[in-house]
Amino acid sequence: MMLADGYLNNYEINGDQLRYDTAIPNIGDGPLHLYGGAVYTDTGTQDVYQRVFKTDGTYSDSLVGAFVFHQGHGHIHFDGYSQANIRTVTPDGGVGYVVAQTDKLGFCFLDLQVFDPNHPNIPPAPVYNSCGQVQGVSPGYMDAYERSIEGQSINIANVPPGDYWLEVTADVDNKLLEHGDKTNNTGRVRITIPPPQSVKRSGVFAGELTRSDRFQLDTSPVLKNAISSDQAKFDRPDLPSHADVYIGKPQMKNTIMRHGYPHTKI
Repeated sequence: MMLADGYLNNYEINGDQLRYDTAIPNIGDGPLHLYGGAVYTDTGTQDVYQRVFKTDGTYSDSLVGAFVFHQGHGHIHFDGYSQANIRTVTPDGGVGYVVAQTDKLGFCFLDLQVFDPNHPNIPPAPVYNSCGQVQGVSPGYMDAYERSIEGQSINIANVPPGDYWLEVTADVDNKLLEHGDKTNNTGRVRITIPPPQSVKRSGVFAGELTRSDRFQLDTSPVLKNAISSDQAKFDRPDLPSHADVYIGKPQMKNTIMRHGYPHTKI
């Protein structure tokens, strides 16, 4: 297993959240194969064993961690698998100290995409297709978590504008058994965190807005004057004076829905 560096380039900043993609390919000779064992109702966890298949046709099993049910995703995860950091850039371009980080995040392992179609041991079709009691990644395949998925974000509210390293480490506690190189589990990409584009109002920034979707806030005091009129607010004389029309990306609409602001799509 390793981290696919290129997928870290797919990041975006929405308000005080930096959202990022993660991909974990299997470049080894055999599959990552995990299965559930004993369940502990008092802790809400389940033992996880890793099965290593040997060239002589036998296998060995090792206790490597725990499955935990993820409420937001609706299935079980291998607990504490990855962690993301934002690190400073040293004067010589090196990797500095951590200024923001996520908790250790769980993963459900799947054969989600082909990583290397020429891998000598790649199966003809995906083997691991469910976030259930048996999970894994076959040789030549990779699992990927898109930045839209819950948990794929770092809070950057207290990070000053500037250049940084976005860093993600897979198997952060070195729980899984791997054959060969275990030093390739961290990927980094240089990023730039820009200055805020407006005064923050209820978690909404002008930087989140484009002219792609229209909707009306029926009661607007929460957001009024938070966004520059030439970018996102348009006069509508046919609407009541308290109603403003905003144009923005789905994140903006989701924010309005999540906080229960009265609105009407137009």
